[in-house]
Amino acid sequence: MTDLDTTALRTAVRHPRVTPWAAGTVLALCDEIDQLRAENGAARGEATAMGAYAREMKQGVTVRDAALDRVRALHRPVEVEPSDTICGECSYRLSNGRYFGKVEDYPCPTIRALDGAP
Repeated sequence: MTDLDTTALRTAVRHPRVTPWAAGTVLALCDEIDQLRAENGAARGEATAMGAYAREMKQGVTVRDAALDRVRALHRPVEVEPSDTICGECSYRLSNGRYFGKVEDYPCPTIRALDGAP
């Protein structure tokens, strides 16, 4: 479909053989076409802006999810004797690899906060 040249139509209706009624109708239609074109251009601009915003939000979600994955990787469950599960990050670990002293049950406060649990 080719674009309708409303400027040419506005000029053409000035011809002496065009009736006033036809000229008025054509001019009204030209005004409506121009208005619709302006609205369409504005809508396209808004759609482009919304697309950019959506891409930006998606990138933010990806960054946030990666950060949460890193936190969860740090605060991972560790099985210890006699069948307890503790948080490897929150619990104190000796140089020999054993946990001693401050031992935090899993899920720890950090994981509970991420999960929305009390």
